[in-house]
Amino acid sequence: MKNEEKLKLIDEKGNILIKNYGKEQFNDTSEFWKQGPSWFFYTEIMEQHKQKGIEELLKDKYFLVSIYAALTSWGLDRMGKGGPKMRNFDPFKEEILKNKERIIKISKLDPLKDKELLESELLFLFDSMNISENKNKSKIVANSKTMHFLLPKQAPIIDREYIVRYFMGKSTALDSKYEREFYSRIIKIYFKILTENQISSDDPLREIDKVIVNHIRKELNRK
Repeated sequence: MKNEEKLKLIDEKGNILIKNYGKEQFNDTSEFWKQGPSWFFYTEIMEQHKQKGIEELLKDKYFLVSIYAALTSWGLDRMGKGGPKMRNFDPFKEEILKNKERIIKISKLDPLKDKELLESELLFLFDSMNISENKNKSKIVANSKTMHFLLPKQAPIIDREYIVRYFMGKSTALDSKYEREFYSRIIKIYFKILTENQISSDDPLREIDKVIVNHIRKELNRK
């Protein structure tokens, strides 16, 4: 599939999601996992956000260690020659802290009121961070998850198993040159959903994520 066709498919699937969000197959926001390290570290990060602002959290080594551990438990670092690899902790921390001022700036932006500026800032942050050491230069999964852990109200999560599968029709690796445009379009779609729906949650972007994940899980179970 050519890149132009991929972009068209994303827009088509995005329009279906926007139009039907909260209806029929796009209304299941139940939590699909509540156990293990991946759940523990994610909830630990969200709890820290409730207790401190991001400026204070970025000074807290435990917060950064929690993100590092969460990414590992979410499959971003695997032993052996194959699979994704995380950077060592110190360079990982530096990738975040070199963007400290931008992260703080983004944390003050509202997806409902500052959509264009927020999208621009998120893409700048996406471009400037290199969290993983993947040989294929793909960074959309590692970067988007890290950005969500840092900015849960502003940055959507991308994963291949569910989010990419929904928008692309299958779980597939994306061309690294194409990832930025994919992320840009996902941001627009998520923000459109936030604008058109009253999502009552401390983590509204995760609510959208859950709707997509549960939709795909049900489709896979029917096959």
